Amino acid sequence: MSEDGASDVRGSRRLRGREEWFWYIAAGVSYTGLAIFHKWLLDWVLGPIWLVGFVCVGPALVDRFRRARRGEYGDGLGADGSAPVGEAGA
Repeated sequence: MSEDGASDVRGSRRLRGREEWFWYIAAGVSYTGLAIFHKWLLDWVLGPIWLVGFVCVGPALVDRFRRARRGEYGDGLGADGSAPVGEAGA
């Protein structure tokens, strides 16, 4: 874990403040919106699973997408294996 507490044991980024609120509200709104049309989602088991899954997986997917767009992979290559823009000849 980093010294500043910005990541957890696995090295994942921790949500803070407004971002945490955003993900919980987005999970609740999306669950409610889907449950209006699919009543079988209104369940004491599926609701908490949806909330935890949305809040844990959503930020990780967004971070992964952002890294892929910027070409920030461990090998220095983009998602397609090409060099980042501006470093083709370097």
